[in-house]
Amino acid sequence: LISAVDPVATLSIMGSPELECDQLLYSLVFGESVLNDAVAIVLFKTFHKYYDPDTPDLSQSEIPSALLAFISMTVLSIVVGIMLGLLS
Repeated sequence: LISAVDPVATLSIMGSPELECDQLLYSLVFGESVLNDAVAIVLFKTFHKYYDPDTPDLSQSEIPSALLAFISMTVLSIVVGIMLGLLS
């Protein structure tokens, strides 16, 4: 379960016109919260792919493929984000 209570509350306070918060700080907090959620999702998907309830230990032969899956999913997510950002 991913909960966005803390970043949402922080960003709603920082976005208040009375506070006059710096836009760069607002953007950095927003980006950090999105990045944390993205890393959590990618890690969960990677662990879920390689987890076997019958043998919960990860063998040494599966570690490189798990790392490759994590890195490739991360890089592909970044590429998709950049492409969508350029298209908008």
